[in-house]
Amino acid sequence: MRVRGMSGGVLISLFCLAAPAGAAEAQRDAPSQLVAMASRMIAAANAGDAKAMASMVADGDHAIIDNFPPFIWTGSNALSSWLDDLARNSEERGMTDPKSRLGATKFIRIEGDRAYVTVEDHFAYKRKGRAVREDLLWTFVATQASGDWKLVSWSFSGGAKH
Repeated sequence: MRVRGMSGGVLISLFCLAAPAGAAEAQRDAPSQLVAMASRMIAAANAGDAKAMASMVADGDHAIIDNFPPFIWTGSNALSSWLDDLARNSEERGMTDPKSRLGATKFIRIEGDRAYVTVEDHFAYKRKGRAVREDLLWTFVATQASGDWKLVSWSFSGGAKH
């Protein structure tokens, strides 16, 4: 299933009529569940809640790509390594008060138990006391297990400063 050009939570999707009622309902709800998952992940990141973030990550290996060195983290400990490097990078660059505010959902594609979601992010922080805003994109890859979506990968891209 492919859903494009969504904004303001408006989700449109088409489903195969032959699918069982429960499966069709789950498919119909999947886009809103994925956007909600992205929102929960960003809320946990804004709160500095590593435990909540970890609860949204699938077991096993995963990958994170971000705009600071070493730029990619992989494996079962990718989240904790990324958080450690994020803290170190923020300290080195004098970055404080980070807050992401999600904007429009730009793209969702669901194929079976996998999904790809891209959401705008209006990222604000202070660098050495000076306010900075970056308009970025979060891209999430998720897998569905036991009816729940879990993250297997995400990337944070862009960086136009205002």
